[in-house]
Amino acid sequence: MKKCRNCGADLPEGASFCPHCAQSQIERQEVKPPRLWRKKALIAALCALVLVTAALAVFLPHRPKTYEGGASVTYTDQDGTYELLVGTSLNNIEDKQPEEKRTLSLSVDETSYLPAMLGVYRNGPPVDPEAFLAKVERCILEAFPNENGALDIAEPRYNEMFSAAVLETDVVFTGASGTNELVWTLTMKNGDTIRLKHTFEVLPLVHAAFTAEDTPLNTIEDLKALLDRIDGEVPADTVVDIYLPPVTYTGDLHISSRAVNLYGCCDGSGRTVIEGSLTVSTHVPDKVVLHDLDFEVYPAEHCLKSQEIMREHGLDERLIRATASHGYGLAQNDIEPQHQMEKVLFAIDELSGLIGAAAIMRPSKSVMDLELKSVKKKYKDKKFAAGCSRDVIEKGAANLGCTVDELIEKTILAMREDEAAINEACASFDA
Repeated sequence: MKKCRNCGADLPEGASFCPHCAQSQIERQEVKPPRLWRKKALIAALCALVLVTAALAVFLPHRPKTYEGGASVTYTDQDGTYELLVGTSLNNIEDKQPEEKRTLSLSVDETSYLPAMLGVYRNGPPVDPEAFLAKVERCILEAFPNENGALDIAEPRYNEMFSAAVLETDVVFTGASGTNELVWTLTMKNGDTIRLKHTFEVLPLVHAAFTAEDTPLNTIEDLKALLDRIDGEVPADTVVDIYLPPVTYTGDLHISSRAVNLYGCCDGSGRTVIEGSLTVSTHVPDKVVLHDLDFEVYPAEHCLKSQEIMREHGLDERLIRATASHGYGLAQNDIEPQHQMEKVLFAIDELSGLIGAAAIMRPSKSVMDLELKSVKKKYKDKKFAAGCSRDVIEKGAANLGCTVDELIEKTILAMREDEAAINEACASFDA
């Protein structure tokens, strides 16, 4: 039997109070308040998890990325997909041909220049340079290795002279520059990084110089004997420079086995003269062009007399036609340029003179720092290089299917490539 907690009387089973003393039989227990912080912490954790998930869903697709490539790379941002490629030839950029490696040869003591360019395309055609560059925070071009300052590279910028490229800079190198990896790094405003690489190799040219001080060079027979000796003793990849004394060579000379540089001179006693024919044989005859053969002696019969002279020497009629066609419209010359080479020669004959005159007006007296806008300004001034026909230039550009600006741009680039060799040749005559 259950007893009352107060009076001790017997209680029925399950009684909650005593019928004798009316006291409650339920034991009081202390009630603890609920732990609300655990619930709040759980709710906060769940909310944080939701926020993190949402943030990742937004951030991950747009987090900064690095795009690595060789001479080309595909880049995608919120506006679409772009194809980027690099090279040192404008033709490569225009034709969408990435240039993995460029190899040049140069004398060790010579310095030259070459444009390095970045082309960008979207869905086929090139992009608007201004629109794409608005996405770029910075672009740098570095060379690895670049021992002892072997290459000099400025920060790439847009250059209107290289209209097919978004960015361009000149790479200054010497014959001792060796092999370098050119690395383009574009830092985009959205945090992305784009990196392209291509190889630039400069092979040093070995020169073998021959002068009248170290070998007989007084007669045509002496010169022929030297050429025969060179063929047997000098490696084929060596550049041969022959500096001729101020004498008259009587007789014919045929050069066929290898390329040589013949440098004449003049001093107080006379000048170098060759009385006879000078024949050069080559495996690529279309690369040899005779130009203005008759102008000094027969200016009134320019491009007419040259045909007679060349036929007398049995030259190919195709070569005769090509050289004469550059003077189409002069005197009685009605040979119209038809072959691509003929059209190019016709178009740039007058233009190269105008560009040369513009270069001479510059402090550097060089085309290396000559820009399209400078030439255009001179071109519009009819008094400048007045002898250079603007009509011929414009007709030549039309025949090639390009604008005058494009023709000027490509002609400047071509003249840049040859300037060092021309200057060297001129220096030998001055000496």
